[in-house]
Amino acid sequence: MYAPKLLLQKELFDPIQQKLIYMINVNKIGRKRKPEQLCMTLTNSSPQDIYIHRVTQSDKDLFKSKRRWPISQLRLVDGKERINTNNTLEFELHFDRAYKWSAAKPVDKSSFLSAVYNIICQFSDRSKIEIRNLDVTKLKKELSVRNYNHSSLVDTEDPDMAMLGVLPEDGQEEYQDLSVKEEQDLNKLFSQTSWAISNAEAFTLQLSGELEQLDQQNIETIMRSEVQITQLMGVLDNAVQELERMSDHLIDCETLLQAARESIEVVQLRDSNLDVEERNSKLLYKDIQVLIGKLDLDGNTQDILLQQPLTGDCLGICTDKAFLLLTALNQEFDSGTAMMRSVIDQKQYINTIKESFVNRLHRHLMTEFKDSMPRDNVEISFLTEFPTLPSHDRIHKKLILYSRLSLWLKIADPDRLQDAIKDYVSSAAPLYNDEFRNFFHEIKRSAFKVTDRSKVPLKRTGSKMMMPGSTLEIPDLHSQRGSSIGLSRSDSVSSNISSYSDGSSVEESDRFEHIFSVIVNQFQPVCKNEQTFLDKFFHFTYEEVIDTAYLQDESLGDPDNYTSFEVGHTMNQDLKLCLTKLFDSLKSELEGFIHRVNDSGSPFQILYILQYIYTKVKPKVIDPSSMNYFEICLNLCLPSLQNYFDKYFTTFRRQIEDFKNQKRTKDSGVLVCVRKYVAFLIAAKAIMVKFESINIGHIERYFLTLMESVSKTIEKASFELNKPRCDVCRFENYQFLFSKLSELKIKCLDGCKEEAKKKKTEFVEAYTRSMLGRPLERLSMFFEGVEAQLKKGTKPEEIGFISEFHKTELRRCVGLYPGKEVRKGLENIFKKVDKHLSLELGMNQVVWYQMQTQLLAQITNINSLIDRCYPDANIKLDFNIQDLHGYFSDIKL
Repeated sequence: MYAPKLLLQKELFDPIQQKLIYMINVNKIGRKRKPEQLCMTLTNSSPQDIYIHRVTQSDKDLFKSKRRWPISQLRLVDGKERINTNNTLEFELHFDRAYKWSAAKPVDKSSFLSAVYNIICQFSDRSKIEIRNLDVTKLKKELSVRNYNHSSLVDTEDPDMAMLGVLPEDGQEEYQDLSVKEEQDLNKLFSQTSWAISNAEAFTLQLSGELEQLDQQNIETIMRSEVQITQLMGVLDNAVQELERMSDHLIDCETLLQAARESIEVVQLRDSNLDVEERNSKLLYKDIQVLIGKLDLDGNTQDILLQQPLTGDCLGICTDKAFLLLTALNQEFDSGTAMMRSVIDQKQYINTIKESFVNRLHRHLMTEFKDSMPRDNVEISFLTEFPTLPSHDRIHKKLILYSRLSLWLKIADPDRLQDAIKDYVSSAAPLYNDEFRNFFHEIKRSAFKVTDRSKVPLKRTGSKMMMPGSTLEIPDLHSQRGSSIGLSRSDSVSSNISSYSDGSSVEESDRFEHIFSVIVNQFQPVCKNEQTFLDKFFHFTYEEVIDTAYLQDESLGDPDNYTSFEVGHTMNQDLKLCLTKLFDSLKSELEGFIHRVNDSGSPFQILYILQYIYTKVKPKVIDPSSMNYFEICLNLCLPSLQNYFDKYFTTFRRQIEDFKNQKRTKDSGVLVCVRKYVAFLIAAKAIMVKFESINIGHIERYFLTLMESVSKTIEKASFELNKPRCDVCRFENYQFLFSKLSELKIKCLDGCKEEAKKKKTEFVEAYTRSMLGRPLERLSMFFEGVEAQLKKGTKPEEIGFISEFHKTELRRCVGLYPGKEVRKGLENIFKKVDKHLSLELGMNQVVWYQMQTQLLAQITNINSLIDRCYPDANIKLDFNIQDLHGYFSDIKL
């Protein structure tokens, strides 16, 4: 069996750097196969690992590893010993599944399983591998006996195998090569006897004889050394006794050392307990100090919060104490600390002080709100000819001192802060309502020149407004929807739009724009300042949990820092709701003003407000939180403004569509409705330019719809006229529209402009053809027949032989149109054209040039046909192209 192990090592395991440490011959159970080997190998690399290989041998005596498993994948070892009473050769190893083998001999099976068990104990987790039907105790004894019996081989066998406790099978020791000394001695022996190889038998007999002699000499030497051996044995016995005595002494020393060790451990444990006790005492003292620092209040905290006045220097002290109180109350502790009786009592005491201070602070804020508001009648000042809203900075600077306390109230008791907000609104809302009502009353007087009444504030009774001390009722603008002043709605719209055509309304428009800018410039600062104050005082835009840096911000209560506070905060729903209640009358007053503008009958004032909203307000609607309340109110008025303008638009469009043609004048042939439409465009474009905006999407539909109505009206008006004047009416009005649209450069009307140009050209050509008629009629009819013959295929030189186109007939036709008659005819046509066309648009030259072009083209064609068909007839017209140019020029001049 030596050769197979060596071959296996060299062929299979040396290439993969593994060492074969055990091999057993086995057979698969239940199958007739060739015998195979289970080989156990050890890796050379570090860390070392054990593998079990299943090796087979082919017909050509080549070894092949069919499968290998690391020892870590072994899950179960089944020896089958407790199932069968007889010594069975079967055993099982479970890796990914169960594998069953049968050993050749019981000794081989026992040795292999012992080796496997020993390797499991050294290289794998014993608890993860199940040993079944195998006597582990017997394996351990056999392993120890084998190790003892082969202890003399430890120095000579493979150290790796010795370390693992795996020894070769009986009779299967590893083949050992000769050492160098052994090889030298053997060579020396062969050299002394030259015939040792040729006569091995004689050499063997010689060696046997020499060996007998040596054995005899050894026996004699042993007999002579008997006395020395006896003495040596006595010395050894004494040594053994001395060793036993020393061993007993060592055992006694070890007992004493163990007792000393135990005593030292007891002392160390006692010292450790003392250290733990001292450390725990320090930690407890530290925690108590922290707990007292969190919950303890100064002795005068309660007196300061409940007794000291909330004014002057005491206000800052009270504020600081209030935040210290709130900090103590909001301290969080673990469940054990929170359940301590002292902690519960201290928190109840702090909470009692907090509730008392909350009630006191709420009462004080309510008093401050009422005392800060002026009690006299509200009067509107006039720094210019227009009214000015009073400033509330004085009120805000007085109340902003309590900003930090308001923040404290927001954190301590949010419900009480809501009550404070309601108190402020109930105190300030009447003041704002009176100011807004009086301001709009005065602005309406200035804007619409209402009969002067007293400048005392008005009071509202039901749906009427009355002056104090008088029974005279002023109709509420909200109750007069759809009414008109002086003129009917239709006449008012017509007059206002007409006024823009001659510039008479520019001054009125500028005045209204100035008045509206006064309204915006007055209300935006008021709304922004109030929004700033509310946000900084009541802290709408901050979360309930405020960071420490914000709580310690002293500028919150500094009135000097208040003016520099920017309105950069966003408007949340709570702030918006508060402003809605505070400025309750602002939206209604704005709607009343807009209604009054609507009653004045000027659509462009409504359009001005609309454009302001679309340009300045509407872009902010994407982010409503960035708008101030005045802009929100303006945006809410947008539907009403749109409705008013739609009504103006409907009325204006109806006027255009119902237009009746007036008697035409020499000075102008443009329809009045066309002029009004252009005036409407000019006024609307002027408003767009003032806002430097190209955003006219909301009025493009008005422009386009009115353009359609204007085109229909032009067509309708032209049908009421006779044929020449019908074309004149069309091209003059389309020329007027084209020129004005070119000047205005309104992008959405570019298509309409091109359409107007196209129709103007079309109707100019139609008018020219109708007025020019058939110049040189007989001559034209003659050559039309000539052209017809040419189209039929008649050759040009054969035309003169046709009787009706003979050159004699041609001379007669040419003689009918001398130059003087042609000139006279053109003069008559020019007089008619001059009578038809108006002077405003200067279309005479255009029409006259068109006629000249058509006549010149006809004469050129006639001359060409004469040259082609009658080349030798020496027939020519009485005038030429230069003469025609002279006729037209002289008549035009």
